Amino acid sequence: MSLRYCPAGRHPMDPGWDVCPYCASESSKRVSDATYRSVEEPAAGEAASPVPEVDKSRTVFGGDGTPPRRVVGVLVTYTWSPEGELFPVREGSNLLGSALECEARITMDPRMSGRHASIVYRPGGFWIDDENSMNGTFVDGMLVEEKRRLPDSAVIRTGGTTWRFTALEPPPET
Repeated sequence: MSLRYCPAGRHPMDPGWDVCPYCASESSKRVSDATYRSVEEPAAGEAASPVPEVDKSRTVFGGDGTPPRRVVGVLVTYTWSPEGELFPVREGSNLLGSALECEARITMDPRMSGRHASIVYRPGGFWIDDENSMNGTFVDGMLVEEKRRLPDSAVIRTGGTTWRFTALEPPPET
């Protein structure tokens, strides 16, 4: 049985669905969220505004009222960019997916769920869990069926994206 995608080609479709629920929720968000609409679809009479470039050459902590979280690991993927894409893993919870709130956000993967998986760092180690994704989360080739420890140097697959996870230790105090 082949996997069927929505008419936009972005989301896997259940055989019983006539309409893609993900595309339907995205289009209702575009209508209700003026900021989102102005980037994707300018209102009548408005000129499209360019999407601002993000300065990835520096790290900015705080600024939005939340306390800074220390970088404790990294995720790297070469799936969508030959030079690689690097995402920091911070203390606490880190979401992987295509949704705006995800710390490791990949929008090019049609098999990636909005909130696909989470990596949590607590003193004593890293944990990974699937967030009820459509296509599953795999660590070193094994399906993540419940929260489990995430080993250093693990290969993670979410949708069609493959990641390498590396835990970081701060240098010793001198």
